Amino acid sequence: MTVQSPFQPLRGGNQKVTATTTSQNVTIGKGQKTLRILNAGAVVGYFVTFNIGKEPSRTCSSADTPVGPAGAASSTLTIEKPEDHDTVAFIADSTTSIMHFQTGEGGS
Repeated sequence: MTVQSPFQPLRGGNQKVTATTTSQNVTIGKGQKTLRILNAGAVVGYFVTFNIGKEPSRTCSSADTPVGPAGAASSTLTIEKPEDHDTVAFIADSTTSIMHFQTGEGGS
C-alpha cells in the first residue's frame, strides 16, 4: 500500500469557468500530474482532459467524466492526468454551472 500525499495546488492555477450545454475548452498547461475539479453549480458537469496538439477538435459530452452538483459528495473530484494533457473540455448537463479546474500534484 502506498501513502498518498495531499493535493498540492499550483498557486494561482485555478481556472473558474461557466459551463454551458456547448463544449468549451480551458488551457491548464502541461507538466502537472493532478487536476482537481469543483462543480459549484446546481447541475452535473462533465469534463475530459487532452493534448490539444494531438486532438485539436476534441469536445466534451455527457459520455465523459461527470462531476456532481454543488452540495453533493461528488461535487469535488481529484484525478491523475497525463502530464502532456494541457487542455480540459467541459459542459454542463443543462442550463449553466460554475466549475473550477486547478492543477497540482498529489492527492489523486
